[in-house]
Amino acid sequence: MIKIPTNYIILISIFLSIYSCEIYAQKETYNWYFGERAGITFLPDGKNPRALTNAASVFNQLEGVASISDKDGNLLFYTDGSNIWDRRHYLMPNGSGLLGNFSSTQSAVIVPQPERTGIYYVFTVDAIGGGNGCRYSIVDMSLNYGYGDVVQKEKNILLFSPSAEKITAVVHRNNIDIWVITHEFLTNRFRVYLLTKSGLNAPIIQGIGSIHGRAADDIFNSIGYMKASPDGKKIALAICKDSKVEIFDFNNANGTLSNPISITDTKYINAYGIEFSQDASKLYVSTSFINFTQVYQLNLRAGSRDRIAASAVAVGNPASYYGALQLGPDWKIYVSRKDETWLAVINNPNATGTACDYSDQGVNLMDRKAQLGLPTFIQSYFSVDTDIFTNSPICEDETLEFEAKEIQGATYRWTGPNNFSSNLRKVVIPNAKPNLTGTYYLRITLSGNNYFDSVYIQVNPKPKAKINPLGNIVFCEGDSVVLEATSGKDYFYKWSTEETSQRITVKRSGDYSLIVTNEFGCNDTASIKIIAHQNPRVKINIQGKTKFCAGDSVILSSSIVGSGYQYNWSTGEKTRQIIVKSSGRYILTLTTSEGCKSSDSIDIVVSPKPSPIITVTGASKCEGDTVILGLSKTYVAYLWSTGETTPKIKAYRSGRYFVSVVDSNNCSGETFIDLVFNKNPDIELTGDTLICEGEETIISTREKYSSYFWSTGETTSSIKINKEGSYSLLVSDINGCSGSKRFNIAKYNLVLETDDLIDFDSVPGNSKNSRNIILKNKGKHDFRIKSIHISNNESVFGLDIGRTFPIDLKNSDEFQVAVLFKPQTLNTFEDSIIVEIDYPCDLKKIIYLKGTSVTNTLVFCPDTIGDVGTPNFRIPIYARKLFEFSLPKALEFELILSYENSYYALINNPEIKSNELTGNIRRLTIEGVIDDITTKNTQIAELTGLVCLGEGAGTKLKIESFNWKNQLMSTETRDGSLTISGLCKPDIARIKPYLITTLGILANNFDNNAIAEIKSESTGNYHLSIFNINGIMVENTEWYKSEDKLEERRINLDFRSHSAGVYFVRLISPDGVQVKMINIVK
Repeated sequence: MIKIPTNYIILISIFLSIYSCEIYAQKETYNWYFGERAGITFLPDGKNPRALTNAASVFNQLEGVASISDKDGNLLFYTDGSNIWDRRHYLMPNGSGLLGNFSSTQSAVIVPQPERTGIYYVFTVDAIGGGNGCRYSIVDMSLNYGYGDVVQKEKNILLFSPSAEKITAVVHRNNIDIWVITHEFLTNRFRVYLLTKSGLNAPIIQGIGSIHGRAADDIFNSIGYMKASPDGKKIALAICKDSKVEIFDFNNANGTLSNPISITDTKYINAYGIEFSQDASKLYVSTSFINFTQVYQLNLRAGSRDRIAASAVAVGNPASYYGALQLGPDWKIYVSRKDETWLAVINNPNATGTACDYSDQGVNLMDRKAQLGLPTFIQSYFSVDTDIFTNSPICEDETLEFEAKEIQGATYRWTGPNNFSSNLRKVVIPNAKPNLTGTYYLRITLSGNNYFDSVYIQVNPKPKAKINPLGNIVFCEGDSVVLEATSGKDYFYKWSTEETSQRITVKRSGDYSLIVTNEFGCNDTASIKIIAHQNPRVKINIQGKTKFCAGDSVILSSSIVGSGYQYNWSTGEKTRQIIVKSSGRYILTLTTSEGCKSSDSIDIVVSPKPSPIITVTGASKCEGDTVILGLSKTYVAYLWSTGETTPKIKAYRSGRYFVSVVDSNNCSGETFIDLVFNKNPDIELTGDTLICEGEETIISTREKYSSYFWSTGETTSSIKINKEGSYSLLVSDINGCSGSKRFNIAKYNLVLETDDLIDFDSVPGNSKNSRNIILKNKGKHDFRIKSIHISNNESVFGLDIGRTFPIDLKNSDEFQVAVLFKPQTLNTFEDSIIVEIDYPCDLKKIIYLKGTSVTNTLVFCPDTIGDVGTPNFRIPIYARKLFEFSLPKALEFELILSYENSYYALINNPEIKSNELTGNIRRLTIEGVIDDITTKNTQIAELTGLVCLGEGAGTKLKIESFNWKNQLMSTETRDGSLTISGLCKPDIARIKPYLITTLGILANNFDNNAIAEIKSESTGNYHLSIFNINGIMVENTEWYKSEDKLEERRINLDFRSHSAGVYFVRLISPDGVQVKMINIVK
């Protein structure tokens, strides 16, 4: 229904049922979460919001958020556009990774799918025209045990990109479907989607109003809220950087916008928040520019665009840093202020100017902080509804009711036919008459505005109903009477017999009713009582069976009970019931007080009981033997105390055996017999069943028996066993009863797991080396280690056991032993470790040891300098030991050395065994013998030759390989060089690569600092600037680079004095402009 202000249009509507409504908006808006774990909730009447402090521990959002509650105001879930938390404040299992943004103005809005219970669409928009654009994800509340989850295949579905940071939603004119309104970035196009029970329809794309961002870097014009008015007739939005507010008419029947009003004014610099008053007469705008922050009111009923622009009034407190504006379910507008612990409030948004009553202290957030954003809702939740509800049309003498929806603070005035008037919201008229029919008009006054509606009421007359009997209404069974209803124009008849004629014929007793309905559906009723006496229909009731066994009985009784009846049995008895114990036919005759009679008869049969006798086949002896129990006669059914139902059973246990039988007459009898079976021997063996290798055990019985037979063939009371295997024993006692026993003999499973070989490989001589080994019991049985020792030479190998003997190892126990290797001479050593086990069996484990001692040497060429033309220039080659260790005498070696031939002309030395020239590279193979080397440099070879002029400054003297003939000596090599002196040579390499200036950010968001890293070679001026999200420069650094050498410069960026949020770092250099974004979290 459309709501119109004073003296405009009156709408007529008829509602057929009474409906109770809430004072304020739907309770889906009752719970808000925003900012730094802040939140508020509204009381059940929609008033007096109070703080919530139970938000998810990681919930911290700079800007856009959304939340949704059920129809009773219970929280369902909430989102920051990137994550979704359920009502327990747990992250939904699939609720992370949404593509909204921490710094998107309206990061998300939650929309329930029409006529689909529990299905919600979560729409998200990216920040500053980012590539993630506008998307939706679907939440199904039936998932996750009823706490809801994001449907995997319906997550982050792209609608379009790029998008501005704007999205709002409003109900369709049909009051069922929902419009979702968005805006493209870098264009003036709106995208309007309709969500129905079938899903999301294709968008209506309309270009109207201003372009949001004229270039890709015009990112700040994507910022600012967009809202629909609660009645769905207006759309308003803020364009941040352009200091602009735009207002459009919206057709919520077809989704199109029209009549744009664009207002640009410096007072709206950094325009951000937008909100309508509940009656859509005022528009509120917040700005968030440093030193220019304010909340303005525009009067949308001022008239023309210029008058609306001129109506702007500042109503806020300039000391606040304003963010979002959001209408609440109490029709107050709540204002977010960055880093404040109170939400501000506009108490009377419908009022003009400062009468709207702005206050900084609206809701105390209990030390939690607001930021820029507040939840985005479906704006229709806040609309005024003047719906009239009535039970009209009604019939005469019924109670007439009509009422208007209850609205807080509103007054009501009804007028109608016959000078009717009332100031009540709900009107109740009992025993209504047809003269009340007509149109009733309603005027609702709210905040100085009048809203009108009307309803047509109809009270219809009812007919007159009367029944006329054409005969006696009391008669006997078999007679009848005709009933006739009064006649009337357009009367419709319905009797309780379902007949619809004016007359009916009645043959049975009962209450007969009539409903007469006229053309309006109104009715009247009448009734009459008819009595028709019935003849008695007696039956003989049976308590028991008609066929039974001797000793039982049956009770026969009349089915009819009463003091006015006479009972006559064929036995001569006059009572209502008799007891029968013998066979025969029994007849009952019943007479009523009116002399009516009725008879019934029944036959009774009584049979004798059987007397069974148990017979035994077979002699009872020992437990396990079997005898057959049977009966001397044949019967129809049997039941033994064993549960068996056969004529014969097998018995093999001592005890009393019962049997019950049933004969052909279904009569039963029972008897019993006692049986005794001797118990068989229960053999208990003594002796060990585990043996060591080569040992034996003695097995015997604890009790004495008459005879023995072992599986080994022996017949003695005990035997000796020294082999693993399965054995058995059969014995018999003095009763001749036998018993058997099977047993197993097994060997102890003793397994010591450790290394078989410890190889130290090659180690430096005169050093101490250690290896750890693990000794682990991997067998099934525990054992004891008597000793662990080196087999031969403990001066080379040693042990560090760390425990005293003996050592007990249970199954899976282990311990560590350190094995030491300490060679004193160059050699390869071998030995072994002996591990001795003495319980439960004697066992030895051998671990083999091996190690080789070596020595390390260094062979190198020195760096030499020679003048060109120097003859007999000597280049020495040195060697030395890297640590003190005795070496054998007469050490043989082989050396391969290479250099550039153009720098050095060699004079052949006797040690040179090979001299090869490949291109300009000369490769020499030198062999020699040296008596000894020390830890100081010892010359082992020397080259002699002429220093020559090459193409450069000198040549590398490269030792390609060096080998001692003694394999226990290892060698490191180091190359030398020959540098030419005495001549100058120009540098002809004049071309070098050029490095473009680069900017990198090394950030630590939680320490409130970052480092800008600049690498450059270009000379000139450099400017490094930092801008906040509002485009304000907060830091600036400049320098001049005078040399074209590579320079790496690091500049510390200190954000401790700045608030948390998004910042942009810009570098202007001789190579161009570079921009990086950084997000600071506090």
